[in-house]
Amino acid sequence: MAKQAFSLIEKVLKNHKKGVKAQGLLAYLNDIDRLLTLQSDAKTVADVSDLAFLDLALSIRAALSVKQTTSKINASKDKKENQKVIFNDLYAQDIVKMNKLHMMYQTFRHTYDVIVQNNFKDPNVRKVIEINARIFGLNQLITDSHACFETGFFKPGTTALLEEAIDLALRELRPYMVDLVELRGDYEDNSYMSAIGNQYGDCYERQLEWAMSSRLNKKKIPDYYEKHMKPIFHGYKQKL
Repeated sequence: MAKQAFSLIEKVLKNHKKGVKAQGLLAYLNDIDRLLTLQSDAKTVADVSDLAFLDLALSIRAALSVKQTTSKINASKDKKENQKVIFNDLYAQDIVKMNKLHMMYQTFRHTYDVIVQNNFKDPNVRKVIEINARIFGLNQLITDSHACFETGFFKPGTTALLEEAIDLALRELRPYMVDLVELRGDYEDNSYMSAIGNQYGDCYERQLEWAMSSRLNKKKIPDYYEKHMKPIFHGYKQKL
């Protein structure tokens, strides 16, 4: 899958050289060289919290990885090195990292487009989606912003602004947390992978039911439990 994703990006870049521009979510690949020369003028928490700023930063992060990885692979191809060695040994980790950064940007960009292109009947829905998108983007950059510093897009002090911005965004999201957890939508209770958030609110009863019906409780208790483990557990409780 990683090689297939790389092949798609490589195809887009080759088409761009022929004058065929990428559309939609892949459009940022048309401007890799320009993106890598940009410098941010963000000076406040509000600046780094802006969705347009986050979109640009994530596109630069992905663009640098794409440029570096494709350059390495193309150089190896020019040397007539074995294709399997190139993709499975020499640059396997580079390809995986590039695909991950690319997909994280695609995820953010898709959400950003949904926010910009849709008219929400309830403004609170738009607000919550924006907050979540902001948290996602900020968390991505706090986790890995090396590319933004390497290209000169970020300046010293940007990391502190990002951290302050995500703290603010999490505080903004807090009043909506219960509603988000208990969001019903079109999902049935049996599709949730958590005991909390079902339509009845009986989270503790559900936890007990799941524990009692677990396959771990269907098997016979091994002999070594009574002989070796139970005395330790009970002795520990008595000491407490």
